[in-house]
Amino acid sequence: MMKLITSLNLLFFLFSASAIAQTKGSLENPANGSATSGIYMFSGWACDAELIEIVINGGSGLKAAYGTDRGDTEATCGDRDNGFGLLFNMALLGTGTHEAVAFADGRQIGRSTFSVTKMSTGEFLQNASKLAIGYNFPSYGKEVWLEWIESAQNFAITKEQETPDPLDVAGI
Repeated sequence: MMKLITSLNLLFFLFSASAIAQTKGSLENPANGSATSGIYMFSGWACDAELIEIVINGGSGLKAAYGTDRGDTEATCGDRDNGFGLLFNMALLGTGTHEAVAFADGRQIGRSTFSVTKMSTGEFLQNASKLAIGYNFPSYGKEVWLEWIESAQNFAITKEQETPDPLDVAGI
């Protein structure tokens, strides 16, 4: 009889431990305190999940794609197919502070508070083009060219170069 009670206690402990075990994972983007805009990807990783959901501002869970290769998670998870991502148009949220919570099989694996800036043109700007230049980035004496990408609803770096000397008139 004592063996039966001991066995039942052991089974109860093992069941309870597995029931309360937390799924390892992380919501990496958007980073807490960051600023976002345009078509953005909520992303991170989770070990051994069936369903990854992102809940924005307490709304309904949005299913994220799951299972992309993440070599950096192999030591923690024992495998590499742990990445997740969800594309989302941040303009739908409106300008202000928002919160995202990531769940793996119903268990929270990450939370982030971030800010969004929605352009005055609406939720999706069409038929626009613009080239802007950022000086002294990524370091002094360099410049990057930023080009509007409609499909991303954001600017992308399309060129990096040394900043031309405005006093160099050679070839003019």
